[in-house]
Amino acid sequence: MELILLLWLSTIFVSGWLANKKGYSAFEGVLWAIFIGPLEILVILFIWKDKGSKKCPQCAEMIKKEAKVCRFCGYKFESVQIQSETGDIKTVGINNKKYQEDKKNISNKLNKKYVAIFILLLMGVFISGYYYRYKIIYFVVDKVYDKLSYIGIELPYKIQLGDILVNKVKEYYSLGRLNQDNKKHDEAIENYTKAIQIYPKFIEAYDFRGLSYYIKGKYDNAIKDFNKVIEYSPNNGMCYMERGAAYYLKGLSDEAIKDFNKAIELSQTLKNNDNLAYVYYLRGCANEKKRLTFEAKRDLKTSADLGSSDAKRDLKMLYNIDY
Repeated sequence: MELILLLWLSTIFVSGWLANKKGYSAFEGVLWAIFIGPLEILVILFIWKDKGSKKCPQCAEMIKKEAKVCRFCGYKFESVQIQSETGDIKTVGINNKKYQEDKKNISNKLNKKYVAIFILLLMGVFISGYYYRYKIIYFVVDKVYDKLSYIGIELPYKIQLGDILVNKVKEYYSLGRLNQDNKKHDEAIENYTKAIQIYPKFIEAYDFRGLSYYIKGKYDNAIKDFNKVIEYSPNNGMCYMERGAAYYLKGLSDEAIKDFNKAIELSQTLKNNDNLAYVYYLRGCANEKKRLTFEAKRDLKTSADLGSSDAKRDLKMLYNIDY
């Protein structure tokens, strides 16, 4: 998206410059370029006529067509009057032939330059369009199609475009899971990121990318991803547990305890007793860190009752309680 924006801005500046060279207001060229982008360069080059400027054959600066002396170098456009065979009086410049030749050469050079600039811009648009093709498809499906459907207009190929997105997202997500299972967390993060770039509401990709960040010790990144999961799925107890663990390891015990409380409240979404035991264990550790001994013992005992060997170990080590 950044590349497309950069190309669009470049087109705006080039259009303003070209418009000015052809005797039009630069603002006029810029205004049109904002709306039609690179097409405006074509319009200026091949549709807009030269409005009233000529190039000095001596210094190559643009001056008004009516000028007899170049304001930059002082070159004089001398002229004489001759009578045609019909008796009409015409004004012909002494330097007219040389001027026309120079003008033609300069025009040819400029045309080649403009065509080259346009081709480069067009290539840039196509390359960026290919690179961001899945983002563009997502925008069309998620924004354009849905908005038109809302007002009763149905466009074709929505299902086909959706299938393209789904298949590519699944491919990157599956690669990420495979990388994660093989403990290749950098590669996993890269593939989850690609899946998210195509489909920004892919909850599972945020969740598992957050876990990879967590394992790598990048707790801030992990928390950002868990925030996204909670934004899209606010009753996900597992994600509160994961975010709470990241807060705890960052030393933010208060935030961690809040998340553990929420995870326990949503215990039916924790999948199994091992996860619930882990939440109580972590909350017990956070309470112990805050010197809340009663609460810490209570949570560790609950965790031990649910089968946590870590909780039993800590009860013995911290409070000399055999459990």
